Amino acid sequence: MAATAVRRLAYATLAVLYLLHNDLWFWYDEDRFLGLPVGLTYHLLFAGAVVLTMWWLVRGVWPAAELDRLATGPGAAQRANGGEGETRPSEDKG
Repeated sequence: MAATAVRRLAYATLAVLYLLHNDLWFWYDEDRFLGLPVGLTYHLLFAGAVVLTMWWLVRGVWPAAELDRLATGPGAAQRANGGEGETRPSEDKG
């Protein structure tokens, strides 16, 4: 798939998820699904879809050059050490 097509698919997916987030059709529904109210079940499934979409966006759509820059740029060693370590050599004021 071309990069432009993937980018369009990503934007379309986000737009669809945005529209589906407002579930006005289950607002007054008293039915149950798997023992839970239908609206709650819908939001659980919706949250799963959002997680999968975000995983796809970060792993598949995010520019590789940006990931390389974050991995090798300023502060990369500090991020790799969990925020520990020195960023500058210490000065001995002895």
